[in-house]
Amino acid sequence: MHAVIAAQSFHWFANDKSISEIHRVLVPGGKLGLIWNVRDHSLPWLEEMYEEVVLPLYKQSKTPRKQSCEWENILSASGKFGPINSEESFKMDQTFNFDELIGRIMSISVIAVLSKEEKQIIIDRVKLILSKHNKQEKDMFIIPYTVQIYWCQRT
Repeated sequence: MHAVIAAQSFHWFANDKSISEIHRVLVPGGKLGLIWNVRDHSLPWLEEMYEEVVLPLYKQSKTPRKQSCEWENILSASGKFGPINSEESFKMDQTFNFDELIGRIMSISVIAVLSKEEKQIIIDRVKLILSKHNKQEKDMFIIPYTVQIYWCQRT
């Protein structure tokens, strides 16, 4: 195989066993490509929602995250791949109505696993944050992302 690509997922299985298997299936010089959509927190309501709602759940659950860079350390330490290149990225926006925004937030891994009651608390907190920033249910919501592309070559 000449390439393995993992989009929005490598942090979930960044371990010696997976890296060894990827190394095994790639031809010498084959490439491992990694892609993540990273939310741009430059919007005050989005930053507050992340800091007050999402981040505490990540910290509490110790769920793997791309931002921790643990995946990068494990991959680099494996010795099975060359340097990780990351100079490729581009901007992308996702536009949502209110219900779609709530659905997107509820699909975040650390929220999706919560009980129905806990999810309702999250929805209420999100509504409160949006209200505080003069956002209304009839508004359209844009979440800006940077699509980050990483790649490395099998040694």
